[in-house]
Amino acid sequence: SISLPAELCESLNALSRREGAPLSMVLLTVFKTLLYRYTEDADVAVGMAMARKDRAEIEEPAGSLIDMLPIKTDLSGNPRFIHLLKRVRDVVLGAYIHRLTPFEKWVADLTLWISEEDEAIRAEWIYRADLFEEVAVVRMRSHFETLLSTVVTRPSAPLDELEMLNEAERA
Repeated sequence: SISLPAELCESLNALSRREGAPLSMVLLTVFKTLLYRYTEDADVAVGMAMARKDRAEIEEPAGSLIDMLPIKTDLSGNPRFIHLLKRVRDVVLGAYIHRLTPFEKWVADLTLWISEEDEAIRAEWIYRADLFEEVAVVRMRSHFETLLSTVVTRPSAPLDELEMLNEAERA
């Protein structure tokens, strides 16, 4: 788990307001960028957790239910981050309309839980130890944080130009 620095949280919230996208969509777009940069696959799909509030009769006895909403985005053409953010926003809104579609085919080999509490953003990485080594997830977490810092300073940059390596890795 990491807690992002307050200055970075403020910058991410400012980017969110400026681009008219909820913070969750900004963070999802950065995560998709990270996966794209790791895999070089322009067709990235992730599951986004969403509280299920469509049926009041199941909320009371069972408590709050969480559904995974499939979010598939085309990252081809090396789009600028702000253009990708608009694509993600459109896909999320479209997926929300079809949120009751079964999702049983999705498998959680890697999960990134992000929460916002008192102006702070916390990111928790959950992974299957039989698929990922801890050092790889720690590196991915570092790359994610570097991407977040880069996005708030250069949101108009194409995805391939967004810095994700730290100084030691660049050297």
